[in-house]
Amino acid sequence: MLPGKRLDELRVGDLGRLVDRMPPTLQKSATLGQALEAIDSDPFSRKAYVIDVEGNLVGVVTPGSIIKLMLDRARSREDKAKPLADLAEDVLEEGVEKAMRMPFPIKTSTSLAEALSILQENHLTGAPVVDEDYKLVGELVALELLKTLTPASSTKA
Repeated sequence: MLPGKRLDELRVGDLGRLVDRMPPTLQKSATLGQALEAIDSDPFSRKAYVIDVEGNLVGVVTPGSIIKLMLDRARSREDKAKPLADLAEDVLEEGVEKAMRMPFPIKTSTSLAEALSILQENHLTGAPVVDEDYKLVGELVALELLKTLTPASSTKA
């Protein structure tokens, strides 16, 4: 459990081990197949963050964004008759930028109250944590935060 501070007194950077764990990352040159492998490797995150060569956050790829691209391609005139396996194979060979979207980053200096609002307002289960230079330093995962905030006695039923 976190110390007896209020939400607006705590900063995301104060959460230490909760945000220090690095989520899967990819360079912009990666394929969607590589993104899917990275996503599958991390049961906590279920997404892969795209970073540039300096480690700055530039995007995020999720299973949902890959599926959306697949559906968009399946609906196009030229891919409409293509077998699903072939369509999936083609999509996974494409670059991550095709399915990448902008994430909702949270700075280490952000109050925990504001961070929770960002998660709630955007229906997120987690968000990337960046430093003041926009370098990815970890991820705030809502479930891990809730488990930390909840006293052990209330989780036993």
